[in-house]
Amino acid sequence: MKALNVGIIGFGKMGKIRLKAIEKSGRAKVISVFDPVQINENEGPFTVEKSAEDVLEAPIDAVFICTPNFLIKDLTNLALSKGIHVFSEKPLTTCLEEARDLTTLATANQCLISAAPCNLFSDSVRTMQASILNGDIGVPHVVYAELDDNPI
Repeated sequence: MKALNVGIIGFGKMGKIRLKAIEKSGRAKVISVFDPVQINENEGPFTVEKSAEDVLEAPIDAVFICTPNFLIKDLTNLALSKGIHVFSEKPLTTCLEEARDLTTLATANQCLISAAPCNLFSDSVRTMQASILNGDIGVPHVVYAELDDNPI
């Protein structure tokens, strides 16, 4: 199977986590990255672009959109319009009708579209929820959670 050429739009914490996962998979190669905050040119063997649109003009098969939520829908729409497969952080959109529009566009352009899985149903969250509901830990007053940087 041919390795996919991919881009990443948004190279903060999640963009870097996605880069590690892509590199570990061996099934894709990141060739183009953009973030409005300056990216260190030595972070990887990819081109650092001047805009998100430049990533979508690169010869990529798919794009990982790791931006703030309010930017995801428009970038996804633009990528799908160019025939580029999309994986985005959640939420894909903030309303059902917009999500339907994006899936219709993906289908029309023979593209795959996917969003990051929600942690709500993960074992750790379900264990915490059960512990609270069963009264095992008393009434929580403060909760702190941190993302595991080792996704694979």
